Amino acid sequence: MTMGQKAKGTPIESAVLQKEGEEKMKKRQNKNEKRSYKSFLIIPLTLLLLLSASVGVYAWWDSRRAEKSIEVDVGKSVTLTMSDATLDIAAYEFLVPEGALLGPDDETVINATFNLTIDKELENAATVNVTLINPKDDLFVLDYELSGDGKINKNNPVTLTVTIKLVNDAEAIDYSTIKNSTKYIQVIVFIE
Repeated sequence: MTMGQKAKGTPIESAVLQKEGEEKMKKRQNKNEKRSYKSFLIIPLTLLLLLSASVGVYAWWDSRRAEKSIEVDVGKSVTLTMSDATLDIAAYEFLVPEGALLGPDDETVINATFNLTIDKELENAATVNVTLINPKDDLFVLDYELSGDGKINKNNPVTLTVTIKLVNDAEAIDYSTIKNSTKYIQVIVFIE
């Protein structure tokens, strides 16, 4: 018998060899089970890593989003300019109620004229609106008139004429309390 050969021998030797073979098989099975468990963890982790990397690459590769800036120039607003009032009386003349005895410096009506302009050409002319505010209720009778159709544009200025009279009712107003005084009428103009 040479050295690498095993003798086919006795049943005891066969049982020992069989037992050694079974032990080797169990070790291989345990080793395979450990490998299988490691493979069970490694494979899903690898798939998860590959999936996340491919989604990132896919998102980078498949550019579905684009961005640009919009440059917006905000224009300036329209500026309404109103000239100082031009009065149709001299600086030393006075307003008195109708029916009063008139002196050389007395007037029963004062007309104040304002020139209205805007600094920008509009697509459609704007409507001029006027509000006149009495300094004291029922002290003055106020009226106004706009030139043209009352529409303003850069090349279509409007003239506003305000007519001012004193109320002619001695019972409603005690003229002695207001004579020789200066009163201010507020003229508010806006366009729309």
